Parts: sequence; C-alpha cells; structure tokens
Amino acid sequence: MAFVRALLLTAVGLLVCGQVAAPARADDKRSTVQFQVLGIRATKKNSEVSPELKRLAELLKKRYKYTGFKLVKRVSESVRLNKTLTVAMIDSCTVKITPQSRKDKQVRMIVEIQKGSKKVLRITATGESGRTQFYAADLDNGDALIIAITPR
Repeated sequence: MAFVRALLLTAVGLLVCGQVAAPARADDKRSTVQFQVLGIRATKKNSEVSPELKRLAELLKKRYKYTGFKLVKRVSESVRLNKTLTVAMIDSCTVKITPQSRKDKQVRMIVEIQKGSKKVLRITATGESGRTQFYAADLDNGDALIIAITPR
C-alpha cells in the first residue's frame, strides 16, 4: 500500500512539474530567435560560385551586379531578445544582430555591419521567420561582403 501511495505521489509530482515547466519553455521560445547568417564575398574578378550558393546565385547576380560568390562564413545560433549576436566575417568586418521583438512570424531586429571600428550600416528591420534578408558592404579591393540573415 505504501508503495502504491509513493508511486501515485511521484506521478502527481511529475505531472505538476511538467505543467509548471511547459509555460517556461513556450516563453523561452518567444524570447529567443534562431538566426542563420551567411557571409558571402562577391566579386567581379571571376564567375566562380560556391556550391552552397548555387540556388542563390541568380538572385545575387541580379541584385548586386557581381559575377562570383564565395561562401566565407556560416553561423546558426540562437540569441535572446535584446542581446546581440556578433559574427566576425572577413577583412575586419563584423556583423551584429540584435533581435528586439518577436510577434507571430515577424522578428524586429537591428542589423549592424562594421568594418574595423567604422559602422558601415545600421538599420532596424523586420524580417519574417524563414525568409532571408540581404545586406551588403563594400570591401577595399572592389569586392563586396553580402550578409544573408534568416530568422527562424
């Protein structure tokens, strides 16, 4: 009898803990954003395209008027709202992404591109979960750094 009582108390305890923890997990999902960030070197010096970028190549060619695209960085990371994800790229460029809010599939974020200590771009944007947004910065050698950001 004592064994059955202990078993029932354990089951009730686990049930209560599971129900208490569930809202915290749901709240945690709303307070973090998963980002996929791609760093792409764009050039007019050649027409080579990284295999990972084959599907994006035509869009990139039309949008940016470059011929070659090389994937130089890929990062997939979660970041809490109002915290900053910092990604070091190439040629002393750094990308900073700060998600400010998340509502349904919309993510409001601040995107910054820095080259050394100089801010090249700072924009507040709203992105849709699963949709990629592109930002670019000129590099010293005539190439460009294209940043592709996909919130999830």
